[in-house]
Amino acid sequence: MARGVIQLVQKFRLTRKKSFILLFLILGSVVVLLTSLNHLDSNLHLDYVRGIQESGEIPVYHPHIYQSDVVQVPFPYPIGYHLAMAALPHWIPVYKVLGVVFAAISLILVIKLHKLLGFKKNLVVITPLVLSLSFSRFIITPHPDMFALMLVLLSVYATLRYILEGKSVYAALAVGSGFYAGMTREIALMTLLFAWLVLWIKYRDRHRKLLQLIIPIVLLTGLGYYSVNSVMRGESLLYPLQGATDPQAYQWYSSHVSFWTVLVNGYWLQALGAVIVAFSVFIPLFLIKPQDRILALVFGCQIVLIFVLVPSTAGLDRYVMFTLPFLAIAYGNVFKNFRRWLPILLVGIMIIYPAQGYLIEKEVPDDFNDIIHHIGENDFVLAREQGQLAYRVGCRAGWTSLFWGGDLYDTFDNVELLENFIMEHGVTHVLVDKRLIIAADSQMIGDDAVGYPRDWVNKVENIGSKIETEHYILYEM
Repeated sequence: MARGVIQLVQKFRLTRKKSFILLFLILGSVVVLLTSLNHLDSNLHLDYVRGIQESGEIPVYHPHIYQSDVVQVPFPYPIGYHLAMAALPHWIPVYKVLGVVFAAISLILVIKLHKLLGFKKNLVVITPLVLSLSFSRFIITPHPDMFALMLVLLSVYATLRYILEGKSVYAALAVGSGFYAGMTREIALMTLLFAWLVLWIKYRDRHRKLLQLIIPIVLLTGLGYYSVNSVMRGESLLYPLQGATDPQAYQWYSSHVSFWTVLVNGYWLQALGAVIVAFSVFIPLFLIKPQDRILALVFGCQIVLIFVLVPSTAGLDRYVMFTLPFLAIAYGNVFKNFRRWLPILLVGIMIIYPAQGYLIEKEVPDDFNDIIHHIGENDFVLAREQGQLAYRVGCRAGWTSLFWGGDLYDTFDNVELLENFIMEHGVTHVLVDKRLIIAADSQMIGDDAVGYPRDWVNKVENIGSKIETEHYILYEM
């Protein structure tokens, strides 16, 4: 066995392609291990994973989505990711590094897709993608979107191999990863539809083989959503025909945090910032003739659809991220002179990764440590954006958010609703980040939408005893 390992090491050659992937993986892993990175979704998803690990079951509700009489059990959010992560140990550093691993695998798949589609110099295609992912906090936090993107690319790669070579192993891989991508994120299934459209146009004589993969992926994904709710969560077999959406939540979203609302209300800088964050280094590429017009046009249309259907300023970068690997291939011709771009790639990785890791770390003031010893294992903390700090307390206590239930916004006018929520769900602490306290007469548009109106904070002081630091207020019920 030892001889086999030695031979394997001797055969390993560190090519330019492998060296870039390795550098990306090592540097990103160092960043996530040396900084305590906190992100709203990441922490809340980790809470959910812990619940599955400890109970061995899928909770009926996602812990940070408030369920009112109007809101029925929604599609899993995102159940595929949670089940996969729940199989891992409880060691948080390992869990956090996975985001970088998923991104590195995605880079490898993009290189392979680029080659399969017939383009030469397949290493250059990852240049803009590496830089754009280095800007993204979703690569250095354990976020489901990175996991879903990896599965999308794996499914598309396997699909292309199957329609070109006809091997059943690629068909199984395409269906399995495509199904699991859809179970992880709905935007993943949307991206697969656009990828299938590209393959449908490019390979007109392979439509039958393509349909052999598309049909089972769509059917299995639909069946998966249905079975999770009707079987695992004990809902009625007719649940898709019952219940209703929360119209108040949708109305609040469309009038407070959508990209168009932010733009119309004059928050130009915030809207521009959302676009820059979403596209990062890809913005200049749209002015250049692509090497693959079909890819550029199809995934350009997906971006338009994203702006129309899910134009959240908070989620725009996450949704657009699914189109970037395909746009990188489409505009790979821009980076044909790789030696000219090599210093930019190296400097970008070496500077951007640590810099944005440092900035995320600084989002959490040091005085949060003064709050920790007031929170116990069996406590339940109600917080908001940037208040989801499960990592800082070692995932101690349960965490939920005011940000997710539409009817909870009524608590800003009627604190009795908040009191009822606290009693019904056993909330023991309410955590307020002072930096999120806004003027009482604020429109709560854009960034202010996640804030606390000043008069609301004044009313909440009557609910429990107050523990105050420079940046936080902790109310003990």
